[in-house]
Amino acid sequence: MKSCFIFLTFFCVIIFCPKGFSEVKTNEFEFVGYEVEPFYFKSGTEGITGAYFEIMTETCKHLQMRCKFRIITNFREVFKLVRDGKVDSSGPYAFIQPREQALYFSPPLFKTGYGFYGLKKNVTPIKSLNDLRGLSIGVLYPSNTSLSLTRINEFVDGKIKFVPETSVPKLLQGAEHNNYPLIYLNTDAARVQIAKRHSPLEQVPKLGETAEYYIVFSKQLVTPERFEKIKKALEELRGSIFFQEVAKKYQLQPSDEKTN
Repeated sequence: MKSCFIFLTFFCVIIFCPKGFSEVKTNEFEFVGYEVEPFYFKSGTEGITGAYFEIMTETCKHLQMRCKFRIITNFREVFKLVRDGKVDSSGPYAFIQPREQALYFSPPLFKTGYGFYGLKKNVTPIKSLNDLRGLSIGVLYPSNTSLSLTRINEFVDGKIKFVPETSVPKLLQGAEHNNYPLIYLNTDAARVQIAKRHSPLEQVPKLGETAEYYIVFSKQLVTPERFEKIKKALEELRGSIFFQEVAKKYQLQPSDEKTN
């Protein structure tokens, strides 16, 4: 009778708690990022690479996790995957309080920002935020970039018209073809892509906002205990020579924000 009870208990654990059982057995972990160079992107010779790939690879090695990496170009699709508990982790993301409903945030990793870009004929007339009134501006939507643009739009009485796009390449193409006079996007992504494409786009000087970028983890898949281990590993990594070398390699500015 006792052996029968033990067998039934073990059977219930397998049938009704598959995720917990699988996690203990395999220690597998999946990171899916959206393609935005220099943070996380595909290289023709290396496959997936970027600052976030290298940081998570090192973290996985340190914690002896079997990590799988995927990349998707559509920002909205990637965010839904991690928000809805389909994947363990994703990045890069800025901190937005509602996201804490479903996600844990790593320590801040890099200081970055958002700026306006366009063809020279469209950039030259822009001297202040008030010059943005009445313009159609391309932006990654929904994202922290679009929220930043919303704050700017409030200053100009809602006179900016948003043109939503799903990826950085689509934004750049739209501005290069003059589909809209300006785009608003991450300054590090713009720096890399404009150089790589030999793009004629220029940045509007001194307009935009700063931001910090993080890695996020699904609260549906990552237990609080496991997250604390990952968070501690990332905090230690931030102070390492390895992290400084990654930042230098991708020309990124390490965050100086304190962790909680």
